[in-house]
Amino acid sequence: MSQAALTGLRQQLSPHVALGGSRLETLCLLVVGMIGAWTVNPSPVATERAGAAQIASA
Repeated sequence: MSQAALTGLRQQLSPHVALGGSRLETLCLLVVGMIGAWTVNPSPVATERAGAAQIASA
């Protein structure tokens, strides 16, 4: 997942979506993850972003 894609999406959404910084970042991660995984099933989406959470907890 490209950091540039996340930054661009965040810049485009911020004037239209009234969310705080961390919530907007989470929304962007979900959108880009769903696009990259080609699904809305949370398990494959969770694999699009590295992190400490277990995939099964998604």
